[in-house]
Amino acid sequence: YGDLRLESSSDLPAESFDPLEIRLGLAWIPAEGMLLAFDLSYHLPTFSPYERIVLARDKWDDLYDELFAPRVERRGVLNANVGFEWVIVGEWPLRVGAFTNFSAAQPLGPFEPGLEKIDIVGGTVSAGYNFESFAINFGFLGSVGWGEAQAFNRVAGPDDPTYFRRDARYDLFYFFISGAQRVVTDTIEDWMAAAPEGGDEAQVE
Repeated sequence: YGDLRLESSSDLPAESFDPLEIRLGLAWIPAEGMLLAFDLSYHLPTFSPYERIVLARDKWDDLYDELFAPRVERRGVLNANVGFEWVIVGEWPLRVGAFTNFSAAQPLGPFEPGLEKIDIVGGTVSAGYNFESFAINFGFLGSVGWGEAQAFNRVAGPDDPTYFRRDARYDLFYFFISGAQRVVTDTIEDWMAAAPEGGDEAQVE
């Protein structure tokens, strides 16, 4: 048995909100052809809950999914990234990196729908070759996460919890190929080569 009902309503506000972010990055060149980079970012919390989507609730209540959280409040979260690059003989770049992507979702409760809360960590590795005006890289990215999500209690009584907390898992693995042309760099180098070297020559020209 199935039931389908479509309704439309116009001129309803729908807004999304991204908290402010503070980011600090550092880079160090320990030797020629080597680069070590570190990035730290802090996502500020939302100071008051906001609506994910604003609808006329009395009209749309029966269309809401029981697990849809209409109000969102995010906590502050700190993430870090670190990367290492080694260009061997000036032509073979080798890159390794690691990162975190912690969840800013609030802890889940038994009576209110909430966003799933999954903390993710991951890493990347790639190798490639730098041609005269083109670079190509082959790499792998993997990330895993653990956390919790909600399940709706369909047989809940008046005093029973509306939602159960359940373990949640996130996995993402993929290989990639990337390439880039040194168009901008080559253009700047050509401009620098064509520019006059002395002040007198520049005035004469």
